Amino acid sequence: MDIISAYVVATPVAGGGGDHTPPTVSITSPANGDSVSGNVTISADASDIGGSGVAKVDFRLDDPSSGPLLGTATNSYSINWDSGTTAPGLHKLYAIATDNANNIGTTFISITVNAPTPPAAKITNPVNGGTVPKKSAFTIVASVTPKTYPVISRIDFLVGSAVVCTGTATSCKWQVPAAPGKTYQLRVNAYDTKGNVGFDAVTVKSK
Repeated sequence: MDIISAYVVATPVAGGGGDHTPPTVSITSPANGDSVSGNVTISADASDIGGSGVAKVDFRLDDPSSGPLLGTATNSYSINWDSGTTAPGLHKLYAIATDNANNIGTTFISITVNAPTPPAAKITNPVNGGTVPKKSAFTIVASVTPKTYPVISRIDFLVGSAVVCTGTATSCKWQVPAAPGKTYQLRVNAYDTKGNVGFDAVTVKSK
């Protein structure tokens, strides 16, 4: 897939106070052609040689006038953007600087938003093919990542098709039935706040 080179468009707009020079703006992070995921810091440099001063920098996606507004910066020209709210694939990231005389300067880069990765979930206790004591309160333990972005919203523990624990804990007390020699499938489903799900399953026998 070709990467569209970054470029700058200076768009003069009728200004006031004798300043008719558009501000200059460049995106410093991410870099042109970068792939991004999760929370992304977008930063820009902007200056106004016309003398009226930079009033703000808007950051938009795909179109400088009608694309989604990701944020506006008035001082450090930096914002945080949750790229998980955007469809995966190639996008244009615009920075639009407006000075105090309403002159506008625009630049963009091309970035690729990565598809979200489902949480990694693994049952660590018991092991697949292991045994569990009959008529006992057995603790099922799982390892679930990531724990930061996207945030894990829910973890379900199932025995067969029945949910025995739900919440955010990575362990679950399961009351093992009294009958010996029974085979059970234990499963963990981990959901994140973006709707992705990761799972793992093991089969155990009671003794």
